[in-house]
Amino acid sequence: MTKAILVVDDVVELREELALCLEDEGFRVFQAENGVEALNVLKQQEDVSIVITDILMPKMDGMELCTEIRKSRPGMKIVAISGGGKVSEENHNLVGSYLRKAQREGADVILEKPFALDDLLNVL
Repeated sequence: MTKAILVVDDVVELREELALCLEDEGFRVFQAENGVEALNVLKQQEDVSIVITDILMPKMDGMELCTEIRKSRPGMKIVAISGGGKVSEENHNLVGSYLRKAQREGADVILEKPFALDDLLNVL
């Protein structure tokens, strides 16, 4: 059976590109633009076994989403991703801080954007 993945990111272009790449690799992919929408998808699609979530999003961010998923589906694999926008040393440190916090909130794996598709596939 093909693994089902939920990709959560408020940047439509990034979310759709990642979804297409994962579909090309044989995964069934669902999409959501924030944590609230992601929780609704998870209620409807019980076969989703992996969530790839951005951290900084409106309505419900990725850290809150990690916490909520751990409450309702503790065994689900969560990959937290973030780039935080403009590249700078200060921003790089901030992104790292967000990703480490997401890991404390329940993310199994953290990846900083941009990341290679192979790096993501290795953790899936």
